[in-house]
Amino acid sequence: MQKVGRKVFLVGHSTHLDEVTGMLEGAGCSVTRGRFITDARPYTEDELVSIAGAHDALMISSWERMTRRVLQGGGRLVTVAKYGIGVEKIDVNAATEFGILVTNTPVLENYLGVAEGAVARILSLAKRFKEAEASLRRGEWKTMMVDYVRGKTVGIIGLGRIGSRVAKLLQPWGARLLAADPYIPKEKAELLNVELVSLPILLAESDFVTIHCAATPETERLIGEPELRAMKKTAYLINTARGIIVDEIALHTALKERKIAGAALDVFEPEPLSLESLLLQPDLQGRLLLTPHISASTPEARRAMAFTQAKNCLDALKGVVPEFVVNPEVLPRWRQRLASPAA
Repeated sequence: MQKVGRKVFLVGHSTHLDEVTGMLEGAGCSVTRGRFITDARPYTEDELVSIAGAHDALMISSWERMTRRVLQGGGRLVTVAKYGIGVEKIDVNAATEFGILVTNTPVLENYLGVAEGAVARILSLAKRFKEAEASLRRGEWKTMMVDYVRGKTVGIIGLGRIGSRVAKLLQPWGARLLAADPYIPKEKAELLNVELVSLPILLAESDFVTIHCAATPETERLIGEPELRAMKKTAYLINTARGIIVDEIALHTALKERKIAGAALDVFEPEPLSLESLLLQPDLQGRLLLTPHISASTPEARRAMAFTQAKNCLDALKGVVPEFVVNPEVLPRWRQRLASPAA
């Protein structure tokens, strides 16, 4: 086996930490394990600058912010390997400028889990499970009207891997499927029996709006007060993508004033969700389903992401182009950096 002989910093993220560490050390890497992300203490920028300056590779979670300053401070840094799909907290442009290869883990197990989680939330909202259980626990026994998914319109914002899987999972339910995605060709949507429409049309016609686009400057606060006002009063919003896509203050107002029927959120901005958040107010509990970013937290997904992250990292350190490269335009500069004495 080719020995890499590099220094790797690994943020604790999964039950496979010992196996991943062994995999890295077996390839000749010196591994420093950081604190677990469950400690709810993201690293500060100053801490990350210090860490980046002392390592050839960083294996990070969704909590660490790889700012320009952090990346610039990594004089010997060759790669940043992200656990998970989203890279919105990494300054990818700066990484590319400095010749640092960025990877992520869009593995099958991850996006299948998120898609199933989205459909589960659609069904839970339609059947009013949370509201019905709360009523029962209060000692009430009242009839509640619930909704069919059959015959309803589901609007999918973002028809990539996850959005496409949601469309496939909903086919047997007999729902009308709309999608808003300017980057998807009409032919792909037609194969999924999905009608491509503009975002305003999707919001106006959908009974369920489920978000599956990436977090980018373009999608930040994509769903705000005007968009929520454009939805039906009987409609539900589901977000299993990224918290920054939805304006949480506007959502709180829309729910409180009953401009929409309800919502289900698995993601927030920031995370973890503060106990002071308006979304935790008691008057919203019956119509707001909240979960702590767990849609992809299956054993299969965690294992696949952990080992894919490690493989991405090792490949990058060996000079092999990894399977999942976020910034392929960096490759010439990355090869130069890999060969330089500083690296």
